[in-house]
Amino acid sequence: MDLFERSLPQRLTNLRYQLLSGRYRPDPIVNFRLPKPGGGYRVLSILTVRDRVAQRVALNVIVPLSSRNFCPAALVSDLTALPEPRWMRLKKSIGKATVGRWMPT
Repeated sequence: MDLFERSLPQRLTNLRYQLLSGRYRPDPIVNFRLPKPGGGYRVLSILTVRDRVAQRVALNVIVPLSSRNFCPAALVSDLTALPEPRWMRLKKSIGKATVGRWMPT
């Protein structure tokens, strides 16, 4: 994260160019081996900061486009931050749904 932030404007400019030109390729995933309490290891795989930024950019573009085509119950998969918890929105939406109505998820 610190390395990415040190040259943030240049890195964001490069990432933007790569995304818009179709030249973006994800970095290799970073793997960490964490010891388990009972022995053995658990592998934790983490995206690089650059790839997480690209993922968020894609999400910010896709969610508004896709959410127009779905009923309110589908908002449970909407990852935008809203003050009302997602489970409450889902509960309210299910209460309004009619029997036999198709609701994409």
